[in-house]
Amino acid sequence: MATRDSLQSQLEHLQTKYVGTGHADTTKYEWAVNQHRDSYASFIGHYHLLSYFSIAENAPVGRVRYRLLEKMIDPCGAPPPTEEEEAAAAAEREAAELRDAAAQLAAQASMYVAATAGIPALPPQHVPKVPPGKTS
Repeated sequence: MATRDSLQSQLEHLQTKYVGTGHADTTKYEWAVNQHRDSYASFIGHYHLLSYFSIAENAPVGRVRYRLLEKMIDPCGAPPPTEEEEAAAAAEREAAELRDAAAQLAAQASMYVAATAGIPALPPQHVPKVPPGKTS
């Protein structure tokens, strides 16, 4: 049992010491970023790989090294939105839909008022009374 605890503590030590080893909460994006950065660092650190890439791309070694260093900044593009950002975006979309619906209702109401403005309303004494029990 002591061996298992020892291995677990060693693993935790490695995970805190080195970023690329990951942990239980590592996302797919973080894992891909670490893998790409490790690969680019290896390409830059091994001159024979760097020269191979420069020959394949028909570019000087320095330019290939510079391009790989630039790729290390953001190797996998922008990170995916977090749950909080997605919730905020959904709330903003819902608010925009409600604003649009309110604007449509206001436009319909103003059209109705404009359409009925020319028709005078009948005064209450001129409304024909229907006797009870008789329909139109």
